[in-house]
Amino acid sequence: MNKVEVVDVSGRTLWINARHFRPFLTSTGIRCYFSMTLDAQGNLIKLAKV
Repeated sequence: MNKVEVVDVSGRTLWINARHFRPFLTSTGIRCYFSMTLDAQGNLIKLAKV
């Protein structure tokens, strides 16, 4: 899997590279809230579980 489909709190769908989520992956998948930090070009800098 290369991309993860994410739905933000406003209902928008985003596609984010799966490598950012690997530390949070469990045998049942990923189901939690995250905080994202982006640079000026919109690239993901940091992903943190909240």
